[in-house]
Amino acid sequence: ERRPLVFDSGRHSAVRLWDAVKGEPLADLSDDYQKMYLSAAAWSPGSERVVLGRGEEAEGSIWMLDAAENCQQLQKLSPVHQYGVTDFLFHPDGKHLFSAGRDTVVRIWDLESGKMIRQLGEPRGGQFKDWIHSIALNDDATLLAAADMAGQVNVWNLG
Repeated sequence: ERRPLVFDSGRHSAVRLWDAVKGEPLADLSDDYQKMYLSAAAWSPGSERVVLGRGEEAEGSIWMLDAAENCQQLQKLSPVHQYGVTDFLFHPDGKHLFSAGRDTVVRIWDLESGKMIRQLGEPRGGQFKDWIHSIALNDDATLLAAADMAGQVNVWNLG
């Protein structure tokens, strides 16, 4: 069963993991991630992991959490996105993560090692219009599209 991650708008930067069937909170992560300016979250295939991203201009941190163990932190990915993270996407194989940021690049991460294995695009200064705000894969995960705030869409062949 998939358990949604809920951002509580009543408390800034509050994060809770809820059981969607029972309607009960499973974990409150607010103490660990309070004032982290969280801007992105995603579930891994199978919902074993949750990834959270920081959107603050100073540091775009990425945390990988174990959803089965009350969201215990598994790793912190580095290098961070300069100016903050804007979106995540897990590869269907569950072994790779894509992250997009205000630094106008997409990074591909190997989840076993926690290392960045490839960067797509070049930093364009981090102006608001250049922030990548959405990323998507085609059905066979061979193409990755990234849209920026100005409406430009870049497509990369991952094959």
